[in-house]
Amino acid sequence: MGKEAAFSLVQELSMLRDGIQANRPGPFVHAALIFALSLGTEEDWHLADGLMKLVPPAGVAPIQRRWSYEGHRDSLECMLVHYFLLRHHKIDRSGYGTAEAMSRRLAAGIATFPEWLRTAPRFSSLAEVFENFLQDDFEDSLTAYLAEMPRNRASAQEILEEMGQWDEWLLYQALLQDFRGFLTKEEMGRVTEDYTKKFSVPLSAIMDGKPDEGGTESAKEE
Repeated sequence: MGKEAAFSLVQELSMLRDGIQANRPGPFVHAALIFALSLGTEEDWHLADGLMKLVPPAGVAPIQRRWSYEGHRDSLECMLVHYFLLRHHKIDRSGYGTAEAMSRRLAAGIATFPEWLRTAPRFSSLAEVFENFLQDDFEDSLTAYLAEMPRNRASAQEILEEMGQWDEWLLYQALLQDFRGFLTKEEMGRVTEDYTKKFSVPLSAIMDGKPDEGGTESAKEE
């Protein structure tokens, strides 16, 4: 970063200081984003995290509106704001998903995103996810866990086991979209038959109208 650009950032932070001292929410967020995304050293990330922790509760709703998920789904800047809000328990959930899912995306998209700021995996199995069935963020947690499962036979078997206990549409969607190549023809037949009995959404809506792909060689491994 050139001296001129650095001086400009220092000036901008100085201008934000009065707003922070007046406890206005916007300056907290703007300053945090400058420290994190424009400066980006380890110390800067700690300053950004500390500023977001101090955001006044009355300012959370305006911040969510300003850095909204709708219309900014691919914005790492907006996602980072939501991530800080979740991290400091200022919001219960976000359109960007769970803190764990956001953490992975931010780490992949921001080169300076620090290791200490990442969110460790919350669950180690589908069974653990379903232990939180009554929690408000259950669907977000399940969606995020299914998205990260290895695409292999073992994962397909794990999903089949949980489907034996839970009539959860998201399990069927994941199995029939991402894991059906790891099913035997017999398993595929049972799954599709169960699906048509339990759900009103047509099979074609989640299988993209593709023919049965069950019974591949990979389904017979292990």
